[in-house]
Amino acid sequence: MCMDTKIIRHKQCIRVDKVYDWITQQIKIEKNEILKVKTVQDEVCANFCIHNKGKTSVLWQAEEKIHPSGTLTVCIDKGSIDVIVNGIQIFTLSEGESRSITLSNIKVLEVRCVEDCELCAGRFVLSLNYQISQFNNIKEVSCILTDEYGNPVNPYDDGAIICEEISDPNNRENINITLPDGDIVTLQIVELLIRGFIVIEIVDDNGKKQCPCPIPFNSIEQVVLCAPIGTKVDCEITDFTCRAILVPTKAKEDTICHEVIISISICENIQSIAKVKIELDGAICKQREEIKTKLCRINQIPDSCSTVFK
Repeated sequence: MCMDTKIIRHKQCIRVDKVYDWITQQIKIEKNEILKVKTVQDEVCANFCIHNKGKTSVLWQAEEKIHPSGTLTVCIDKGSIDVIVNGIQIFTLSEGESRSITLSNIKVLEVRCVEDCELCAGRFVLSLNYQISQFNNIKEVSCILTDEYGNPVNPYDDGAIICEEISDPNNRENINITLPDGDIVTLQIVELLIRGFIVIEIVDDNGKKQCPCPIPFNSIEQVVLCAPIGTKVDCEITDFTCRAILVPTKAKEDTICHEVIISISICENIQSIAKVKIELDGAICKQREEIKTKLCRINQIPDSCSTVFK
C-alpha cells in the first residue's frame, strides 16, 4: 500500500504474457480393453491298459470352466486304439505307432480299443496351457489416472496429462472464418496431442485389485485460434473424469475373457500467448508506516459501594 501523500507517478515498462486467443474445449476418448488372463503350463502323462473292447475309456478330463490348449502325444504298445477328443475321433493308432497333435479347447480325452483287440496298452503325454482369469465374480469396475508406472496422479498436476502442440508453430495453416457480424478474419489451425495413462480397478469377491499394466490413452485434436507466428499455445487441464464399464460377453458362459469400455472426458483451457512489453503509468510503492497499538490491558478499579460502606 502506498501511504505517501506525495506520489511521483511515471511510466514503467513490464514484460508480461499477452493472451491472443482463449477457448475452452471438452474432448472425449473411448477405448476397448480385454482384461489379461494368466497362462499356466502343466503336463499330464500316464500309462493305460484297456480291456473294454469297443467301449471308450476316459484318460483325462478338464475341470469345469477350464478348457486348455496343448499338444497330445499317444504311443500304442499293444493292440489298436481310436483316440477321441471332445467326443470326436481324431486318429487311429496300431501297435508300435505314435502320433502327436496340437489341440485347442480340450475338454475330455478318451481312447477306444478297436473291436478285434482284446487288450490295448500304451501311454500318453498331454502338454497343456491353461488360461485362468485373475478375477472372481467381478462386481465393480473403475479407472484412475496414473503415470506410466501405474502410480496414481492428480490430473491437475503438471505433466499428469500431457497436452502439447504437434503442428509447426512457425508454419500453422491459415483459415478464413466468417464472424456472426459478417466480418472475415484469418485464424490458424493448431493440432494438439493429449496423452496419459490410466489403470483399471476391479472389485470382485476377493476385494479390490488393480490391473498390473497401465493403459495409455491419446488423442489428436484440431482447434482454431488466433495464433500468429511468435505465439505459443498453452494448454491447461481443468477437469478429468474416467469411467469403466464391463461389457457383457456374447461368448459361452464359461469364457474367462472380460471386455471393458473406457470413457475419458477432459476439459482444457487453450490459449495462444506471447511475451510482450507494455507501458504503465504508475509509481513505485513503499511499505506503510507501522500503526502502533497497545496490547496490554489496563486494570479497571471497580466503583465503591458508598451507600452501604464508608
